[in-house]
Amino acid sequence: MSVLFVIGAGASYGNPDCKPYPPPLGPRLYSELKLESQVARELDEEVVKILETGDFESGMELLWEREPVKITPLQIDLAKYFTKFKAGSENYYNQLIKIIKKSKKKPVISTTNYDLLLEQCINDNGYYITYGGLPVELDNISLLKIHGSCNFLPDMKPDQIQGVGFVVPKEGGGILKANIKPASADESRSFCERSDSIAPAIAVYSKGKQVLHCGDFVKEVQEQWAKEVNRASKIFVIGLRVVEHDRHIWDTLAGCNTWLGYVGLKEDCTDFLSWAEKHGRNNAFALANSFEESLPVIERRLKS
Repeated sequence: MSVLFVIGAGASYGNPDCKPYPPPLGPRLYSELKLESQVARELDEEVVKILETGDFESGMELLWEREPVKITPLQIDLAKYFTKFKAGSENYYNQLIKIIKKSKKKPVISTTNYDLLLEQCINDNGYYITYGGLPVELDNISLLKIHGSCNFLPDMKPDQIQGVGFVVPKEGGGILKANIKPASADESRSFCERSDSIAPAIAVYSKGKQVLHCGDFVKEVQEQWAKEVNRASKIFVIGLRVVEHDRHIWDTLAGCNTWLGYVGLKEDCTDFLSWAEKHGRNNAFALANSFEESLPVIERRLKS
């Protein structure tokens, strides 16, 4: 049986040996993004006020109401922003992959993050990546990016559709149906710099996590993830806050009977344990309050 890892933004934030700095959490995302994105700097004044409070989801909700035509340009800049992060050898993701490799368990790694830190660390440890569930080829690791990724490029030229503004109702479908082409960080950054109308396949950071570009592919990944949840022998959730309106995640975890170990800040562990009690998840446990502290715990659990 497999071991499933579910990794959120809290695992990347504060992670050492990450350049130019660890990817920010939602509360700091806008303040960092606006330094590089003209689109972000020129949003509606009321939207900016909410984003500057650190509530990125609510800010995006209001943007969808006030200036929906700016959603795609902002998604392009957001994807471009996340291409720049690079992990070094002391990064905790690297250490996690080493622990998995040593355990000889069959891993499935999943994440809500848009960045490419996991890809870099998987490759640095001698593995290739399969963006799908099990089974995988020899020397591959299954990586399921359930909210998309900054390198999930539509299989088309970035200038094939240019100068077009799209307005899509919230929860009203998508903009583009196309196959995706996983790309390198440099290729993804180049795509974003040349495109003004089509974004990589990443979920809009708002309630519902709608994917406007190549959404069918991301939906398929989510379906594969749900299957892996139900056939895993253990599930480790690292740095992912309980947000119950993200039902595709938390309803799925609530509905399985698998042993579940959680890693997060003290207050996040409290929320997780409350969620577990609410859903009758008696085999759900808080393991550690930081990624660093969790590594030896995970190593021991993988031996059992």
